[in-house]
Amino acid sequence: MQKILYMPVETVVRDLDGNLLLGYEAMKRGYDFVVGTIETVKEYAQFRGSGAYLFKHWEHNFPFPLDHPARENYCYIGFHPEGLVYVGDEFMKKMNVNGKSERLDLKFVYGDEQKELLLGVNPKLKGNLHAVGHPRFDLLRPEHHHLYQDEADRIRKRYGKYILVNTNFSLGNPAKYYDKGLVERKEEDHQNKYGRPLDPELREFYENSVNHFTRMFEEYFEMIKHLGRSNTGFTIVVRPHPSEDHGIYHSEFKGTDNVEVIHKGNVINWILGAETVIQTGCTTGIETWATQKPAIRYNPVEDAEKYESKLPNEFGIHAGSLDELDHLINLLKEGKLKSSFESQRNYAKHYIESIDGPESVVRMMDLIEEAVKNQSGGEFSKSTNIRKKRPFSEVKEEIRKRILRKVRTTDWLMKWRHGEKVASEKASAYQKFSGISKSHIQRFIKKMSEKNGDGIYSGVKVTKVNQDTWLVQQNQVSG
Repeated sequence: MQKILYMPVETVVRDLDGNLLLGYEAMKRGYDFVVGTIETVKEYAQFRGSGAYLFKHWEHNFPFPLDHPARENYCYIGFHPEGLVYVGDEFMKKMNVNGKSERLDLKFVYGDEQKELLLGVNPKLKGNLHAVGHPRFDLLRPEHHHLYQDEADRIRKRYGKYILVNTNFSLGNPAKYYDKGLVERKEEDHQNKYGRPLDPELREFYENSVNHFTRMFEEYFEMIKHLGRSNTGFTIVVRPHPSEDHGIYHSEFKGTDNVEVIHKGNVINWILGAETVIQTGCTTGIETWATQKPAIRYNPVEDAEKYESKLPNEFGIHAGSLDELDHLINLLKEGKLKSSFESQRNYAKHYIESIDGPESVVRMMDLIEEAVKNQSGGEFSKSTNIRKKRPFSEVKEEIRKRILRKVRTTDWLMKWRHGEKVASEKASAYQKFSGISKSHIQRFIKKMSEKNGDGIYSGVKVTKVNQDTWLVQQNQVSG
């Protein structure tokens, strides 16, 4: 088996840097790695013929079906990036357990809480299920802040002292690329999978969820307006979720002096630069806590726990009204709003294994190496044929996509070319996958290598597989 780790990226700002940290750890152990679009990484893995493949745990995400003869040449590793934030245990069970999960070589979850939950549903997972934490929480440790501090300082210089408002209301404010509402999508999905309509109880839950997040979207709009009018002394930076319609935020707060709507770069840059973060039901609440900054959960709705993820709302301080929020902002101005990191560390440990001790990337690579070794009988190879010969039509398509990416970031050009509706849909999709650059990969590895003094960066070669997909090698001879 080849010592190569394949890591498709679904949402760039959420997934990429965590994958790069894992890739860096893999390189220290003699592995190459690939990051890129879901489709291209899968195709490239099929072309290479073997290796370790890490993505969401469903069978169709991997290079070959579980019963295909070629599957034996791969180590299949399932890990759902959103397996930390979920609404109730039943949702977690449905999202993570199916009749084939135990046939993966490895299945990772964030912590013992999720592990125990899944084993209770499917005891067959015992042999391959491991609580490892997650690379995104490794990145939040103080020893990795050097990766983001320069950009955080630039943000502070640009916007001054600011409060970050992170939203998570795609059910109430869906991005334009969703051509159907949640209930309709769930109804269609259920019909396709099980041949019957949604149960009335489940349909009611989805309908109520949409109503809840529509209200939360409206409540946060009013809260942002309130903070914008108040003399807080802070800039209010609003960072909408990638799956929301960002246009409505831009149009509403355009021209408001102390409110900025921005969705670019890794959220860690913005958390490190912020005085505090305001959120509800979003992973950002846990991420803010993990950086040892004060976190605020603003939610004036009494029955929110029915529809929101429980865990993020356990961290930081809750404000249930604008008056309570104003009080917390005043404490912040006085330097009296403190982090709850130490007091909640033990609680978090049960959900996120890598809050302390070895980093998740070390735990993951230890398990991957062991699984690959057992599967291959300890025999490894490195292919010199690093990429397929690309037909001219594929090269032409890549050039077209490059041009469209430039156009996609220029609002008036998009509207001129496609019309307002299609332009909005394409811009919304771009929010989730804004591209992966060679320079970003190189900068990341260089910073890690220089900090650790290991010399890895000097031998690194980054080769394009296709648009937004890269093969990263160390001391590899190209073919």
